[in-house]
Amino acid sequence: MTTTEEKENDSLNLSSLASALESTVKAEDINYSDEELETMREVKRLLEEEDGLSYVNPRFLAYTVIVCKNRVQDSVDKYRKFLKAMSACGDGSLTNVETDDEMWNDPHVVSFLRKYYVPCGVDFEGRQILWIYGGEPITEEMELTCVRAGILYTAAVHADNKSLREGITFVIDTSKQGSKEKIGNESKLQKLNQSYPLRPQAIYLAGSSY
Repeated sequence: MTTTEEKENDSLNLSSLASALESTVKAEDINYSDEELETMREVKRLLEEEDGLSYVNPRFLAYTVIVCKNRVQDSVDKYRKFLKAMSACGDGSLTNVETDDEMWNDPHVVSFLRKYYVPCGVDFEGRQILWIYGGEPITEEMELTCVRAGILYTAAVHADNKSLREGITFVIDTSKQGSKEKIGNESKLQKLNQSYPLRPQAIYLAGSSY
C-alpha cells in the first residue's frame, strides 16, 4: 500500500524531466529525508501564506530547498528572488513557476532548449554539466520561453542525487558570441540567470579570451 510519504516523495522527484530531454542527464530516483520534506512543506506554506502563491511547483521547490542546504529562510528568499527576476521578463504575465505541463506546452520551448543548451554529460567527478550557449541574442518575444526552458533544463540537470546534493559544473559558452548587436534586455536576462539557486562547483567561460 502506498503511504502518504511515498506519494509526496514521488511528487517531489526531479527525475522524470530527464527523459523529456532525451537522456541529457541520467535519471535516478531521489529519496528525501523527513527533515528535507518538512523543510519543503514549511517553505511552501510561507510562500502560500506570505506571498499569496496559489501554486508552488514541487520540482522547483525540492531543487531550491536542497541547493539551499535545507535552510527554510534561504530557500524562501531564493524562490522569491527568482520569481521577481522572472516577472520582469516578457509582458510580465509570468509571475510564478508554472506546472511542468504548462512549461512544455510552450510551442517554442523544445527548439529553444536545442538552440541555447548543450547536452554534454558529466564532469570528471560525475556531476552534471550545465552548458549554456550564448551565440545568439534572445529577443524580447522569446523571454517567457527562455524562462520556461531554463527552469526545465536546470531541474533536469539536477535530476540525480550527486548533482542535486553536491552541485554541478556550469559552463557559459561565448565562443561564437562575437560582437553581436545588443537588443536592450541583456541586463534583465543576466539578473534572471543569476537568480537561479545554483551551487556550481566550478564555473567556466568557454571561448573567452581571459
